[in-house]
Amino acid sequence: MSNSEALFSFAVIADTHLNPQNTPNTSPWRTNRLANDRTRAVVDVLNKLQPAFVVHLGDVVHPVPTHPDYGPAAETAREILGRLAYPLHILPGNHDIGDKPLDWMPADCISTENVLRFRETFGADWGAFDHGGCRFVRINSSLLNSQLPLEAEQKRWLEAQLAASKSKRIFLFTHYPPYVTRADEASHYDNLDEPGRSWLCRLLVEHRVEAVFAGHVHNFFYNRHRSTDCYVLPSVTNLRQDYAEFFHVEPADEYGRNDTPKIGFFVVDVYRDRHVARFMRTNGATDATPPAEGRNPIERPVPSAVGVYLRHAWAEEIELPYNAPLDELSRKRVRNDYGVLAMWDLGVNKVRVPFSDLADDRIRARMRDLHALGQRFTVFSFGLPDRATLDVINAHRSIVDRWEMVLPLHALGAACHRLRGAKSLELPPISLSKLRSHGDANHDPSKPFDHAVSLGFDVAECEDAGRLWKREGCDVFDGLLFKIDVDQPIIASVSRISDISAEFRFRASICAKLAPLRSADAPQSDHAIANRVAEVVLCAWSNPRVEIFLDTFQDVDRGYYLRPGLIDRRCNPRLAGHVLRELQWRLRDLAHQGALRESNGKEGRTIAFQSGECRCVLALPQSPQDVGTRLGGCSPLITPATAKGAIPGPWLEICST
Repeated sequence: MSNSEALFSFAVIADTHLNPQNTPNTSPWRTNRLANDRTRAVVDVLNKLQPAFVVHLGDVVHPVPTHPDYGPAAETAREILGRLAYPLHILPGNHDIGDKPLDWMPADCISTENVLRFRETFGADWGAFDHGGCRFVRINSSLLNSQLPLEAEQKRWLEAQLAASKSKRIFLFTHYPPYVTRADEASHYDNLDEPGRSWLCRLLVEHRVEAVFAGHVHNFFYNRHRSTDCYVLPSVTNLRQDYAEFFHVEPADEYGRNDTPKIGFFVVDVYRDRHVARFMRTNGATDATPPAEGRNPIERPVPSAVGVYLRHAWAEEIELPYNAPLDELSRKRVRNDYGVLAMWDLGVNKVRVPFSDLADDRIRARMRDLHALGQRFTVFSFGLPDRATLDVINAHRSIVDRWEMVLPLHALGAACHRLRGAKSLELPPISLSKLRSHGDANHDPSKPFDHAVSLGFDVAECEDAGRLWKREGCDVFDGLLFKIDVDQPIIASVSRISDISAEFRFRASICAKLAPLRSADAPQSDHAIANRVAEVVLCAWSNPRVEIFLDTFQDVDRGYYLRPGLIDRRCNPRLAGHVLRELQWRLRDLAHQGALRESNGKEGRTIAFQSGECRCVLALPQSPQDVGTRLGGCSPLITPATAKGAIPGPWLEICST
């Protein structure tokens, strides 16, 4: 993958739902009163970002065309969006020209009169333009299946437009997404209906459209239709609260409608060989605060230093309750893609998942889609692999970066024998992970007994692991898994494991635990977890011989071993997640030289290292108070501009020597 600079960048915004100025709110929702100010703030931010152009995916205004406030709202929209200093291309949404043509739609359906009014107000409702050798095509998706004369006219135009663009990369913009989760999903409020859906999807494949950007749903979804990346964007002003059903926790503000970390827009960087879509979290700001920028998507020039354990269902599909005003007549089955968005945002492209994910046709298809973007999967299984397991691993080797085999050590000989007998199969690199439980050691009966198992060699077992590696037959493996418990030092432990792996010539994978030692212990604070994550990132960056995974990605707030993760139960970044993203970004251009040097003080710890002519200091304050200036003169990694309301965490200073 090329590391070249982007040729250009453009921005995509969706669903502003603007209202008339100085009049009562045209929506029953309090959040909608913020739409105008939130859109003004986005315009100000876009002017600072200086994109080549901006595309608005529709629902420019909130009042529908037959509402008396439609005209005044359009005037407000022209005033706010007119402040944009860069070319703006607008396509219509259902609030601008009427709902798609079905009897059970909650508002008036599309009409020729509404389309003509949109044209008079905002310009052409479909069109195309070229930039940087690419063709950008926007359509009026409400026309599809309408049987209006304009539908046939647009279809002829689009087919001709795509046919004439064979030598160009094509990006397509639509208000309604073709589908939200599956190409064959049932009709519902949020997708295109048949036969228009199949017609449009056929054109995507036939003309190798590079990407489709859609709005309407006010929530994020990603699909890959053959080779076309299909993005559904959140709104820049509010969420659709019916999708708060995704999360196994109480809804955010206003029943989920004002879940501010999910509010934002996309910036798309176009390279010679690819594009990278970055989510810019505005957090619903009503001023021009720079967004918490998604700077390290999965498909990114800089490899991720740290992987994560995906313990939660990361490709979960649920059925939303049938519920007015939008889907009163049927349940809607949808997949929660906010975990995927969080991985993109935090720059995580290495994940660990169970073998059952690979064996499941639906989840495996999802793995294949994300692998095409640069996601790398470690798949773990337990016990001696039977023929069916070996066949699945072999058949899908192309999307498995590493296979982690979890075994009790007494089964090691049998596993080696079985793997040697499978030499005819094409298997990925295999790591051995030791299964351990409290029953493996003498237990003090005076202390509570924890019914728990864990995986991996302990740091104290490095020499034993090295001797084990030398056993005859272990050459079927190429690596060993180690664990670092939450009470063990990161730098010294990683250094010891790195040394032993170099001495015995095996690939070391490390699980850095964030969970407490006992299943009933209280979790550590966000501040402590953020400090530990910063130290893990620095160690991973400075020890390329090892691969480090954080356990875990998302909060565990019920069950056993409770701990904060990088994201919370609503899939919004925690302090540790922001630290992971920012620190990886700051380290991306530094070449490590020399050892990490630790210092302990009353206010906390500092870790110093040298990179070329730069002296770097990472400060880990003991408490979440503003003590960074007393720890090497550093500045905070996380500021209010990066994460709304973030408390201080680690600090970093990079200066020339």
